[in-house]
Amino acid sequence: MQDDLIGAYKNFTTAKEMWDRLRFDFGETSVTRLRSLVLKFEIYMKESKNLMTEHLRIMSTMIRGLNNVGNMLFDEQQVQDVIRSLLDSCINMRQILAFNENINNFVDVNFSPSGA
Repeated sequence: MQDDLIGAYKNFTTAKEMWDRLRFDFGETSVTRLRSLVLKFEIYMKESKNLMTEHLRIMSTMIRGLNNVGNMLFDEQQVQDVIRSLLDSCINMRQILAFNENINNFVDVNFSPSGA
């Protein structure tokens, strides 16, 4: 790679992340694929059979996928999307996330192993 390209990709921690970004930058990720990822993320809801840890793992994977194709989500947007994705039966969890000032990003969203 040329020096200017090396600088653009040296911050990726894994080869997969770098490859995903290279593929996007050089035309392998279509606009249709990007729209599909965004839509999937925006309509995703927690399934009642999933524990909260599984739900957060799925959301984390989707966020990482969006980041890999250049659609970076702000920290607050990530938290709001977690709140949005919770079922109506998770009203207590929604309130905790919405009003806890210590939750500023997706990493701050921690749940007990028992799930909800």
